[in-house]
Amino acid sequence: GALSIGSFYGQVTFPQRHHWVMEVGAGVTNTSGWTMVTIPNSGYSGLPYVQISMYSTVQNGSYTHSVTTLTASTFTVMVFDQDVATATPRQFFWQSIGSRVL
Repeated sequence: GALSIGSFYGQVTFPQRHHWVMEVGAGVTNTSGWTMVTIPNSGYSGLPYVQISMYSTVQNGSYTHSVTTLTASTFTVMVFDQDVATATPRQFFWQSIGSRVL
């Protein structure tokens, strides 16, 4: 599902031609510590705001996670385990918020 919170984007004149939408999901990085996520429903009209949070049943470890290679329809998640100085497969949740043409 998507959340439409009806706002205008920048200096848009009425009638409004965009709306704000949120997409959410979960993923897992590969053994090299990264994965590409494709945003559902054809992505956005511009670059979205993307947030990720780690999910792991492992209680030890110090993970650095980041979003890279952001486009209107994809982004890459990278995870690095600082304790063992290596990339590692880890599960994560993500959410993205952006505008779409009506």
